[in-house]
Amino acid sequence: MPCGAIVRQSSPKFFSRTERARLFEEGKRSERQVKLPPDSEIPLPKLLQYLLVPLARADKSKFLARAGYTTENPSVLIADIRSQILPLDATPAGTTKFGDFFEIRGTLRGPNGVSLRVKTIWIQEHLQGNTRFVTLLPDKSKTT
Repeated sequence: MPCGAIVRQSSPKFFSRTERARLFEEGKRSERQVKLPPDSEIPLPKLLQYLLVPLARADKSKFLARAGYTTENPSVLIADIRSQILPLDATPAGTTKFGDFFEIRGTLRGPNGVSLRVKTIWIQEHLQGNTRFVTLLPDKSKTT
């Protein structure tokens, strides 16, 4: 290229919202998958005061009740999360000053035999170094 030649740069590519979401999901799937520790903490109060009780907003108790999980059997939910979800690959989901977040998507088969597609969120805390269950949501993605 001759000295002083004008280099024409192509204009930046703008993506539609749908394209950005697809690219984001592809990028997330391609990130390094990890296994979380099998002894990760699943706090009983999180289940009894949040996931298994009816709430005015962000209620998950009806969703979990479809598979037979209630406040009467929280230890079953803990055991099922630990045995059915925790062994699956975890995907990095962000970092805050408190720790690194991960998500695990999978199928949770309840005590009544009904299967639920779930997304769980976990945190590896910077300060204490432990890994802890944060929440469970219905997985509305197309793949698990």
